[in-house]
Amino acid sequence: MTSSLYLCVDCGGTKTSAVICDSTGQVVGRALGGPSNFSYLGLQPFVKVLQSTVQNALHSATHPSGDIESLTLNNKFASVWIGVSGADSPNDVHTLTTALSPVFSIPPGNRLQVTNDANLLASPLKSHPELKSAVAIIAGTGSVVVSFTRGEEQVDGPTPLKEMARVAGWGWILGDVGSGFEIGRETIREILKRADRSTVEGLPATSPDPDSLQSRVLSHFGVTSVPDLFGVIYAPDPRPDADNNANQHPTSLVPRERRLSQITPLVFEAAFKNGDELALTVIRRCGEIFADIIASVLAPPSGASGRNAVEAASSVLCLGGSLLGISDYRNIILEGLERRGHVFALVEFVGGGDVSTAGAKGMAVTENPR
Repeated sequence: MTSSLYLCVDCGGTKTSAVICDSTGQVVGRALGGPSNFSYLGLQPFVKVLQSTVQNALHSATHPSGDIESLTLNNKFASVWIGVSGADSPNDVHTLTTALSPVFSIPPGNRLQVTNDANLLASPLKSHPELKSAVAIIAGTGSVVVSFTRGEEQVDGPTPLKEMARVAGWGWILGDVGSGFEIGRETIREILKRADRSTVEGLPATSPDPDSLQSRVLSHFGVTSVPDLFGVIYAPDPRPDADNNANQHPTSLVPRERRLSQITPLVFEAAFKNGDELALTVIRRCGEIFADIIASVLAPPSGASGRNAVEAASSVLCLGGSLLGISDYRNIILEGLERRGHVFALVEFVGGGDVSTAGAKGMAVTENPR
């Protein structure tokens, strides 16, 4: 008997979210698992996290007898869509598809889609047939912008989205525009620039206000002066040997790629709750740069455009990631796009487990039109 269940899994650097829908698009099972960024974990640990999370979701959907670990995933789903952070190349997708096909007993093809996690974010396009394209934007610890149109209709399985263009998403070393890492880095740079300027003007380099963003950042890193920031930010990654880490400040025990992104909540609170001028300067600057990056995949209001550019007026803008869940930051970016002449037909924020929910529902609805 053919299954009528549709599975979508969002595999991220923080958690794994699996959602199962029936043929009507009703959610019947869901589960959360641990981090599953493919580039960080490698193949076998990734498959283990994915399989465990899906088993838990299926258990919640069907309530079988016996323990969860013995629950087989073979032939349980009509279609499977897995969006994987860290799967950034065709070779990654091929490797993952080959490994996951026997897990679900689904041959590689339209019924088993393995994509980057940004593709999942564009799933609202499947629910809006009046629109031609989607632009998916992720801004959390990292960031990426990807545009899509509808792929060719398929006889077997859901119609896939066709990726048109991908910009940014270069990782923390080369730069994730508009991300938590960039906002953290730009905050430190702005603090350093102002401290440099104070030496020229003969003014104190450290703010006397304990509630200022500068003071809170220094306190976060356990230092009392701006030059001391270099020591904690450039400190090497923590070693597994706990004895060598005992006398270090807690922030030095955090991997370097996360040290700067960890101060982002301080920046947003200072900007939007306290009106801190430094914080607002940084966030507005990062939002404007991000708007420029997004605009690069869009057809300009007038003049020639790239062959793969999409029109905002006939597109849904799909927003995901923790930072875009903050309405003030979201509005800065949308206002920046509007000033550049880009107004989207529809804007949707898809956050948390809603990404995998939207993906599972989109598959069910497109395969079972009413």
